[in-house]
Amino acid sequence: MNSTSPLIWILDDEWSDYNIERSVLEPRGFTVVTTRSREFGQHYPLYAGSAEGVLCQVSFPLDSGSIAGLDRCRIIAVFGVGYENVDVRAATEKGIHVTHLPDYCTEEVSDHCLAMLLALSRRIVWHDRSVRAGRWDPHGQRAVRRLRGQTLGLIGFGRVARMVAAKARGFGLAIKAFDPNADLGAMGVAGVIPSSLDDVLATSDFVSIHVPLTPRTRGLIGAHEFGMMKSGAFLINTSRGGLIDEDALVAALAGSKLAGAALDVLAAEPPDRRNPILGLENVILTPHAAYASETSLVELKRRSAQNVANVLQGNRPEFAVNEIT
Repeated sequence: MNSTSPLIWILDDEWSDYNIERSVLEPRGFTVVTTRSREFGQHYPLYAGSAEGVLCQVSFPLDSGSIAGLDRCRIIAVFGVGYENVDVRAATEKGIHVTHLPDYCTEEVSDHCLAMLLALSRRIVWHDRSVRAGRWDPHGQRAVRRLRGQTLGLIGFGRVARMVAAKARGFGLAIKAFDPNADLGAMGVAGVIPSSLDDVLATSDFVSIHVPLTPRTRGLIGAHEFGMMKSGAFLINTSRGGLIDEDALVAALAGSKLAGAALDVLAAEPPDRRNPILGLENVILTPHAAYASETSLVELKRRSAQNVANVLQGNRPEFAVNEIT
């Protein structure tokens, strides 16, 4: 490591290749080092005090204690849309910008959401398992309803939800959305009916969640909300697992209140093998993969690294979540 060049510290457990980040940062004179969570305690004394920028995976927690030692740091760039892993208040008090990329994977997540909706509606995963088990039964125990004319309810109407709505219209779905902060005019232009949360839950055949995880939204959908949903409805979550009370979801699925659920995210990732949701046949699970494509990953890495370079070269960051004067 070149001790005279500014240090950029990458905190990540997912990737092994950082050529994209290095291609952005090293030509500008920065030195890049990486740390896995199991190495954090060992590496913290080595890098915390000298790192001028941090690139951090969403799954890598940076609490107030960890941020306290970042004495030279000017930016924490989160690889992702959500940034609940970072104590933003502590970073702001230290004068550290916190950034994220809320738009880098909108296409991918909206595609994944619609793929889950279609798989639930047409029982794709159930049929696949059935054929592989030696059964050839095109009907099964549950009738499949024609998709056109059913209602998709969106909880949240941000970037991903808006794109889901645009794509879902092509399948003939009626679309409702609950978002107290959304532009009602924009909903109308999009052909989406502005609705209350209660109405979305009570009248939708498919309910898809598109809100960030905050202290206010944690456990947003629990036993009360499942009780309000239509019997035989489906739930889709490509946002954050903590938005749902999983015990209540298991009860709703096992008790046949819901016909099924498709989840890209869980409260604990990866799940404990004893998690009862793994044993439910009417649940489709994917490993927090909705964001992923060759294109989105390159964009995520490049733009996150560029945010760090921008701040350290005296420019404003893209998509800062806090205000640093």
